[in-house]
Amino acid sequence: PANSLLLYEVFTNATIVVGYNFPTRVFASNAFNSAEVEVVVDAAGYGHTTDPLQALSYLPSSGGKIRIRPGTYTFTSQWTINKKINLEFEPGANFVMTSDLGYSANFSSGYFINLVAGSEGSILNNVKLTGNDTLFYGAYYIFGVRLNPKVSLINPDIRDFRGQGIVMCLGSLIQNGFIKQSTIGGFSVTLNTTGTVTDGYTIIGTTIETGGLSLFNSVGASVQLTNITGVSLACSGAKAQITGCAFSGDITLSNLTNSNISNCYNGGTMTLQAAVTQVLDNISVTGNVVVGALNIYNSSGGTRGPIMLTGNKAASFSVEPLVNQKEAGNSWN
Repeated sequence: PANSLLLYEVFTNATIVVGYNFPTRVFASNAFNSAEVEVVVDAAGYGHTTDPLQALSYLPSSGGKIRIRPGTYTFTSQWTINKKINLEFEPGANFVMTSDLGYSANFSSGYFINLVAGSEGSILNNVKLTGNDTLFYGAYYIFGVRLNPKVSLINPDIRDFRGQGIVMCLGSLIQNGFIKQSTIGGFSVTLNTTGTVTDGYTIIGTTIETGGLSLFNSVGASVQLTNITGVSLACSGAKAQITGCAFSGDITLSNLTNSNISNCYNGGTMTLQAAVTQVLDNISVTGNVVVGALNIYNSSGGTRGPIMLTGNKAASFSVEPLVNQKEAGNSWN
């Protein structure tokens, strides 16, 4: 029949070719020697499955590609990914959380999508997740997605989670994303220290409409933030490279070494601080516009090495104590 699913297999040199009688839905996979096996999820029934949770089981242990065709896919349980996958959302595909994902009151926090050991090297393209901020147990919230080490999230649209939208492990990347956090609470992005410290964290070209970037306890790893538009930023314990970002609220940076903050717009105050046992060392602050005050200080027990301030504009400037900073071409008024 014209609209029925046609499945055929042609074996040539240990290659399986799988296709449909719909030209736009024809694909091929080599089940034995291919670099990537593809599984299609189609809400209308023209794929391997209509359920994204089943798609992973169709891939070999080495992983492969999962293509999500247009449609709204509702979830009542977490999707745990333990294989290296290339996940591709086609335009019009959306994952929607309609329940508490099976979590109970004694579970500290849960993830809509949880990438765990075995998923290293995965790439998630054009992922769209819609949470539900009415679904939680007391103080226990559902998070959007946990990125395992060396997982890349490209062009994501993640919104309306009461917990964190994205939790990044070391070596993970967010690029060209849109994150709209629940207005009730939660941070848009937070850090997990799983992984190799030398891999660091990277966020590029991402818009964060609500919720702040809470990048604490980064264990001395590099944090690269480039062309971010957001509400607020808090970052500590890092080698931070923050360039071309715009935050409508405050920026608070603490316990940083070998860091650069350049060409950023800050609608609130910018504070660099070293609390007890913390350090600020080898910091460059260049070409930033701060609507409020730019403050640099270290508490008793905190230490401060060289800080270079060049070409910044701020409503006011304070530094305490007056040691180890150099200033050139700034405007404090």
